[in-house]
This record gives sequence, C-alpha cells and structure tokens, in this order.
Amino acid sequence: MIKMSKLILLISSILLISACTSNKQLQKPKKIPTWFMNPSVNNSNYIYGSSESFNLKEAKLQALADMSEKLIVQVNSSFSSSTSSNGNLYSKELKRDIKQSSKKIQFNNYEIEHVKNINDTY
Repeated sequence: MIKMSKLILLISSILLISACTSNKQLQKPKKIPTWFMNPSVNNSNYIYGSSESFNLKEAKLQALADMSEKLIVQVNSSFSSSTSSNGNLYSKELKRDIKQSSKKIQFNNYEIEHVKNINDTY
C-alpha cells in the first residue's frame, strides 16, 4: 500500500510539473541588421539617412530629415563677455549661445533601401 501511494505521488508530481511548463518557445532576441549599425556613407551621388520609430511612416520621415541635416545645416553663434570689480572682488562672466538648424527639404525621388520591423520598431 505504501509503494502504491509513493507511485501515485510520483505520477501526480510529474503531471503537475508538466502541466505547469509551457510549450511556448522563448523568442530569441532579434539581431539588429548590420546595415543599420553601419549605415552607408554619403558620396557625391547619394545621401543616406536612417532612423527608428514605432511607426513606419514616422521612421521614413525621420530618415528624410536625417538626410536633410546632412545637406544644409546652419549654425549661429554669439559670444558675450562682461567683467566687473568691486574692491578686492573680481568677476568675469562668459556666455556663448550656439544654435543649429536645418532647412526643410522636400525629397521627391528617394528610394528606401532597407526596412525591418524588430520588436514593433522600424
């Protein structure tokens, strides 16, 4: 009788453990493509842009903006300096303001070389 109880306990344990395990396989992390990690270099014929977003349309727009920034970037800089003294105290203040902007360019004949969806990110 004790042997039968141990056998039933063993079978119950095995069934319980197998019921708790999932048949769902773990997803391997997706590898980031080399063309994204090492984007093509601009040359005299082509300008390349890259981006990532949760939305494919937004990713395309950001890649076009990236291309635009490589074409035309405007940098404005201003510098000011002021000094003051009061008895034994001496003070000097330096201020530099740098602004960078790019012009919006509309690209008409662009090609998309690569698109990949990795974990709902394009």
